[in-house]
Amino acid sequence: MKRALIIALGIVCAFGSASAADDVTIKGEVVDLVSYMVTGTRANSPQGIEIVKASAGGGNSLGILEDGTGRLYVVTMKKANTSANATLSPWIGSRITAKGQLYTKGGTRVLILTTIGKSMN
Repeated sequence: MKRALIIALGIVCAFGSASAADDVTIKGEVVDLVSYMVTGTRANSPQGIEIVKASAGGGNSLGILEDGTGRLYVVTMKKANTSANATLSPWIGSRITAKGQLYTKGGTRVLILTTIGKSMN
């Protein structure tokens, strides 16, 4: 717990004076941040799922694309020694609901993930 707090404080320091954290629930899908930003690739087809999985396996970071708004979230973990990619990878190709604390600065949205599961709608 102490390490998770240190990591969270490090993120806030790295982003300067980010907004205060808001507890949020986000519904959307897991995407490879690079593939989505460069080519618009999403895991909404068998080919897209394979591209996202291969990109994540190659070291690209996964994030969450919010339903309805198209907002993109960079994800980090609240739990120390836990990889965001390892946590998000099983959800590639699924509709998800994610909960956590949201920090924003300069248009960047960082979600410190606390829970993730299959979306019911």
